[in-house]
Amino acid sequence: MKSPEVWDDLYIHPLEAAGYYCILYSPVLVIPGLHVLTFLAYMAIMGVAGVVDHSGIRLRIPYLYDSKDHDRHHQYTLV
Repeated sequence: MKSPEVWDDLYIHPLEAAGYYCILYSPVLVIPGLHVLTFLAYMAIMGVAGVVDHSGIRLRIPYLYDSKDHDRHHQYTLV
């Protein structure tokens, strides 16, 4: 399985991007009274996860996160 590279994050279809950002920002809409610092912490975690997902670094937190799972998202590429 091919690990994604840093620049792979830039190759995103506009519809995929729209869906991604709807999901990413959904906590603000679905959690009433979400504190701004909680949301900023969530965004920081998601940002770090995005960098790790596209860096080739293997990071695993049992039952919570595994960067190898994201490799499957990039398994079928045209290049």
